[in-house]
Amino acid sequence: MGQGLSSLFGCCLPVSQTPRVQERQRRDEDNARKVLHTVCIFSRDDQSNYNWLAEILNSRFGNNVKEVRHFFISNNGFPRFKEEVSKCTFAILYHTKNRGRINITDVTDSLYEDELEHLFTAIGAENTIIVIDDLEQSDQQEKDRILQEQSKIKSMARDLFLFNREEKQSLLRAQNNQLPYEKGLQDKIQLIQEIMSKGVGFSIRHSKNY
Repeated sequence: MGQGLSSLFGCCLPVSQTPRVQERQRRDEDNARKVLHTVCIFSRDDQSNYNWLAEILNSRFGNNVKEVRHFFISNNGFPRFKEEVSKCTFAILYHTKNRGRINITDVTDSLYEDELEHLFTAIGAENTIIVIDDLEQSDQQEKDRILQEQSKIKSMARDLFLFNREEKQSLLRAQNNQLPYEKGLQDKIQLIQEIMSKGVGFSIRHSKNY
């Protein structure tokens, strides 16, 4: 009797609760987690300075990167910058301390204030990070100092990643010799990938329900 009732009620389950539909929903959720980005690295510096970063994106982030693009920011090229932003789903603002100063935003002669504001409006803070390398110090104290002095970074980007000169050279050696990254560097790279995997990428923006 009980089994018959169970069978009777089982055949009357809402469509959304049937095993086939539930399995399809699980597959859809798994696919949504595999966010596939078109990443653009924006910088006022030559591409040779951040080749190490592009190499990481191309070789280690295959599950989250569809394409890596590069864009040189010039003083009179803001319309072209906006056009390039429209082609990407994840942005990296790159700056090297070899320019002499860390002047991203909120300070005199800021290099990326307008660009950061546009990225925030166009693709959101969750899909924007800032990378600064060639630093003397890249610890939490230095990061906190930069975020305090240049507060728009905290509100308009998902995170700030710092790499000192020694760390950059270590990354280059690992890439040239196909070696694993050191623990501290691997943690930073892993965090960048985690941020990408939670953002709005190709698979979501181009789905029929977006």
